[in-house]
Amino acid sequence: MDFSSVRTFTCPQVVPKKARASVRDKLVTLMCHVYVPANKALFAGLSDGKLVVWKDRQTGAPSAKEDVPVEYTDHIGSIRCMTYVEGIGSGLLFTGSSDRTIKVWDPWVGPTTKPCVQTLNGHGGSIISMAYAESYHILVSSSTDNTMCIWRPDEGRSLLLYPWFKIVQSIRGVPCKDRYTAGWVNAVSARGGESLAIYAGDSQGSLSIYRPQDLGRRKEISFELVKKNDKVHDLGISQVLLVASDNFLFTLGFDQTMRAFEATNGSEFFKVENQNRCMFTGVGWDSHQQELYLVDEMGYLAVWNVYMEKCLTHHQLSNKKLLGVTLIPQRQQLLVSTEEAIELFDIHRGVRFQEISGHEGPILSLLTVARRDTAVPTEDITRIISSSLDNTIRFWDPRDMACLALFREDMSEICSLTYLPSCHLLASGHDDGSIRVWNPETGSHIVLMRGSENVHRNSVSAMCAARFACREYLITGSYDGQLSFWDMSEQKKAGEKGGTVTPKLEMLFQAHRETEDEVLCMTYNPFSEILFTSGNGKNIYLWNISMYTKEAQLTGHEDSVTCLALDGNYLFSGSEDQTIRVWETANRYHLYTLKSHTAPVTDLLVIPDTGYVVSCSFDATIVVWKYQKELVLKQFQHSEEFRCLAYLRNTTTILAGTEQNNILFFPLDFRELEANQTEEQKPQNPVALSKADSFRYPGFDEKTRPPASTDDYTLSSHAAVAVGPSAEAPKDKDGRAVSFVSMQPPVSLTPSVAGSHRDALSRPESEVPPEVHPTPSLLSVAKKFNLGDVPLLPKRKETTYERVLLDLPPSPRKDSTTGLS
Repeated sequence: MDFSSVRTFTCPQVVPKKARASVRDKLVTLMCHVYVPANKALFAGLSDGKLVVWKDRQTGAPSAKEDVPVEYTDHIGSIRCMTYVEGIGSGLLFTGSSDRTIKVWDPWVGPTTKPCVQTLNGHGGSIISMAYAESYHILVSSSTDNTMCIWRPDEGRSLLLYPWFKIVQSIRGVPCKDRYTAGWVNAVSARGGESLAIYAGDSQGSLSIYRPQDLGRRKEISFELVKKNDKVHDLGISQVLLVASDNFLFTLGFDQTMRAFEATNGSEFFKVENQNRCMFTGVGWDSHQQELYLVDEMGYLAVWNVYMEKCLTHHQLSNKKLLGVTLIPQRQQLLVSTEEAIELFDIHRGVRFQEISGHEGPILSLLTVARRDTAVPTEDITRIISSSLDNTIRFWDPRDMACLALFREDMSEICSLTYLPSCHLLASGHDDGSIRVWNPETGSHIVLMRGSENVHRNSVSAMCAARFACREYLITGSYDGQLSFWDMSEQKKAGEKGGTVTPKLEMLFQAHRETEDEVLCMTYNPFSEILFTSGNGKNIYLWNISMYTKEAQLTGHEDSVTCLALDGNYLFSGSEDQTIRVWETANRYHLYTLKSHTAPVTDLLVIPDTGYVVSCSFDATIVVWKYQKELVLKQFQHSEEFRCLAYLRNTTTILAGTEQNNILFFPLDFRELEANQTEEQKPQNPVALSKADSFRYPGFDEKTRPPASTDDYTLSSHAAVAVGPSAEAPKDKDGRAVSFVSMQPPVSLTPSVAGSHRDALSRPESEVPPEVHPTPSLLSVAKKFNLGDVPLLPKRKETTYERVLLDLPPSPRKDSTTGLS
């Protein structure tokens, strides 16, 4: 998680500390602020009693075009607290001041109307805290006069444009033993709805809960103290924040701590001590991410996961004292205020857990494994498995990333890792050419050998699990260019639930025959039973594993292919040439080239729910692709180089292993990704066509037929056919293969994008005689063209021809009596 400054809001009256020597007679500072997301307006109270507002006159949003805020000068003392209420008219702002008054503002009135609509008098000291319960229209205020006042609209003045508030109850806050121990309520918060309550934190460090008696029976509401927690803080309480949706109550104290309570009963469940040994000055809650934000006197921001009781980040935003923090979760932004300015920051979410301790070397592989829980059959147990150059394999609990098990290999370095789901075993490839199979439950392992020797002569760099012919196989590839196939099927005896696995070498052959063509990656398509391998030779090979024969190869990369991934019949290959290529494997041709990385691509994965492709690279970026549009939906940046990827489906989180020994978490917001798909993609250049590609059907010739002829037939339907390119297929200037289709008899057409479309023209299909439908033959139409708005047939006075494509043979017509074709 990182933060970048977007804009700084400053007031002409506020003088920075460096320039204050010349104006020592009157120093003006910021005291508090409130942000209104519905109107995108920012309010700030100053120490000279002025209220300043930043808003765009057209949209209501803070705009850089209007650096000078609007000022209101009704208070004669510093503004100590503010609260905004949306449910009254277009919204009202309440400000409490050292002049012992509360003012009610309508900030949305025109420039000729006075915005202050009422001044509330009733306190005998400075107003230091306010809260509002909208469901009952109750305003709660606390003052240095040691009282809390309950304000409600006067029902006798309900016809006024604005509600007229009056005091309905005054509550004495802190009992005073003598004149030397006087105190007051420093902070209040109010809860509406059926659980109407007031939470008050006082200068003695106590937290009090007030609730009304006989709510609903009596028209008047009177609050009584129902619970008081003495000395929850060693010193006074400075702020109280209620999160009603989660039933949380957070308090800040002068004792440099934050404490969290259950709002219903006031029981404490969480405590944070400031590691900077200074006081927390502001608290905020991110309702979208369920995170707590704390700012302090040294300018630091701490973000906490309350559920896990873990600090997610500790970041210094300023070298000045921070006064408060406000979250804008819809825009992933936050506002923090100092005595001199208010600063807006963008929140860049990337790493949920900055560092997971454990591994002491670069992360080589990451796997996510889900198995059915035997104790709870309706739930799955998910585990994260990682391997590293420190020669360890670790099992992690994704909920808190606790290390559950550790397997250590001392004989040879680990190079690759895969999971065999059918037999629930783990396989690892090693630097000395050996293959080890691990039991995740016990940690025991066996070494797969051919006689007394290792199968491979060099590092086992790639491996995958494959299931075909009702058996499970482990396939391994090595720097020696060989592939080995191991039968890992369970052998079950009659009457026994479990079985045993006796690995058996089925096949070993030289797959990559070119010099120094090492096998670096592989993946398997279970539907077509095709294995894909690649490496330093830049080519991708397709193997029929039932026959152990090479069926085809794909060429195009300019450097070593380092990773492969599959989505149905679409193959994705990442390379050291910094590109990702997309291939159609059924017809075996290249579709797209994705370019974004500036260093070798190290790993790829496909998100199963959406089909998005995720890539990582040594350029310290992770990119989420909508490959069909060649569009980058999201890019994560970090200071560490990425080596491998995995995906947690239940939390929609990308896991990344780095060269710097860490495992990082990147949460995905699918709503954000879907919104990014609407961005305009790079236009594609249309393929130029020659006159030889235009044909005309004689029946459409105006010269041979009168316009009003009863034989005036028109083309009724159309489709374009894409045919896989051969070695001799022509290519356009962008390198895309082109294949063609034509019709006999000829008809006027313009090529279009591959697919099937049907456009009704001047006559329904049922009225077009069968002989009008031409018989197509393969000749020419480009596979991928720009549609454009060009009519295929010339316009006639009586008939306007719309865009059409090539018509395929008509589908068999159903018999109206039998319904059969």
